[in-house]
Amino acid sequence: MKIRAGAAIGDFLPGVVSGTEFITADEFALLARLSRRQIDRLRKRRLPGFPREYDLGSGLSKFHTCPRFRRVDVERWLDSRSLW
Repeated sequence: MKIRAGAAIGDFLPGVVSGTEFITADEFALLARLSRRQIDRLRKRRLPGFPREYDLGSGLSKFHTCPRFRRVDVERWLDSRSLW
């Protein structure tokens, strides 16, 4: 089963509300006006308040994962980091 960026996949993840919109790390970088590399660094640091990631992929290998973030969580994180 393939799931595209921005798809509502709440039905496929336990504990996630149906109708939740997910975005890719590249889309996260565009929204945050950061590079993809910087997003990856933030993911590895696991800073408090940083949006939780959901690894969606084929499930056949650890190398075929595709990290996604809930758009609501990303927007909330960006709002908390705004200077004005």
